[in-house]
Amino acid sequence: MKTAMKHINAIFAGVIAISFFLPYISIDWGMGYSTSFSFFKLLTDGSGDGMLWIILVLLGTVALGINAYISAVAKYSKYINLVAPIVVIFSAFMSMRDGLDFAGFGFWLIVIVAVLAIAVAVIKMLGLKGNPVFDAINED
Repeated sequence: MKTAMKHINAIFAGVIAISFFLPYISIDWGMGYSTSFSFFKLLTDGSGDGMLWIILVLLGTVALGINAYISAVAKYSKYINLVAPIVVIFSAFMSMRDGLDFAGFGFWLIVIVAVLAIAVAVIKMLGLKGNPVFDAINED
């Protein structure tokens, strides 16, 4: 448990990275026809202003995953742990500006994992203790 909590943000970033290959957008055209696009497909084939938000999701995920392993940013790590998932969530929602009706499993997985990352960051920043989960998160 101690090892998993030490690397929890890297685990979160890994899950988000895996969700890049799951259906990010699903469109049901009716009469049995449907289409889905993964985040990766949107990134490689996309264009226009939506690409900014998709790239920000990618950069936020990378920042969340690697900041604990770079000693030069160690003093800013707790802020990066809080800001990076907020950027991921905001950018994910902005990339779905046409409506959440088309949101696929990959989109929701990104949002849920980013919310969990924010919760862990808040627990660490506030130094909450007295609960086995809080204690496990705060032991470094």
